[in-house]
Amino acid sequence: MTRLVVAVGLTTLAALATACGNDTPTPTSPSIPDSLVSGTSRLFTGTVGAQGSSFYSFTIPQDSGVFVTLASVTAENGRDALATPLQLGFGVPRGTGCAATTTVTVAAGLTPQLREYTTQGVHCVSVSDASTLTAPVRFAIRIGYFQ
Repeated sequence: MTRLVVAVGLTTLAALATACGNDTPTPTSPSIPDSLVSGTSRLFTGTVGAQGSSFYSFTIPQDSGVFVTLASVTAENGRDALATPLQLGFGVPRGTGCAATTTVTVAAGLTPQLREYTTQGVHCVSVSDASTLTAPVRFAIRIGYFQ
């Protein structure tokens, strides 16, 4: 009787193992090869004062989504994070400034606060006082895009 139970158990296990082998395979690689898409991230840091602004220009080699994150705002001579909102802008350089086509007023955060799809070429990101500064602050902005 014991051998019969063992034989039935082994046969059941073999059948179950065979059934598990017919699952649809899970893809293990992206649908677009890494050689065709790679991300670039740039860091723009600086200081902005009351009623002031600053901008950073960069070149995007192909049409792409752009993701801008105000990563941190601190007192000019301190390390403590501030909740002070600043205005972010995205556009194209004009003269000695950035002609922003999109602007948002945001506090520092961990996720992109400005997302834009744009064509290849020279673009810029600006940061400016949102009429809340009484003293200069330091900022860090992360700019990401695909190339």
